[in-house]
Amino acid sequence: MMGLLHCGGSNQVKVKIFYNLLQDVSQTWIAAQDKDFAPSFSKMLKLASIFVFKSMKESEPDSVNFTDEDFEKMEEEFETITEEFLDAIFDYESKLDREVWEKIVVDKCAW
Repeated sequence: MMGLLHCGGSNQVKVKIFYNLLQDVSQTWIAAQDKDFAPSFSKMLKLASIFVFKSMKESEPDSVNFTDEDFEKMEEEFETITEEFLDAIFDYESKLDREVWEKIVVDKCAW
């Protein structure tokens, strides 16, 4: 997951890697209620935010003004962000073919 966040490459490549982290490579579709999605997405959000700020705070204490309470508030928002992401991708569909999912994620999501 950390490699995905920090690697170079096009959004098309990143979304393929993200899909492979969520599903078996042979799985041709993904469900809106996939059991692996929310934990994986939350981990990605945490790595892209809280982890970075805490790491900076450890190495340069004066560079980050976030408190542990601030980090807790950030993490509380992950569920809302996850739901908004899923709504944007799946709309009213319960599942999408891999190619359709990848195209929508590339087109609608900020990488």
